[in-house]
Amino acid sequence: MLRFLQQRGAITGDPGAVLEPCCELTPLDGVDALTTPVAGVLVYRKQQLGDAVATGE
Repeated sequence: MLRFLQQRGAITGDPGAVLEPCCELTPLDGVDALTTPVAGVLVYRKQQLGDAVATGE
């Protein structure tokens, strides 16, 4: 997240080289917006990086 903010100029620092994607990119249709009472990051855990998250998981 820090590298992303550095690449966008939001914070100072050297973000280093842009990394190649580690899996096939997916469209933003798979994004779901959530409203919460606190700030944070929601992380889904799967067995393999790039595995799809199904409804209900």
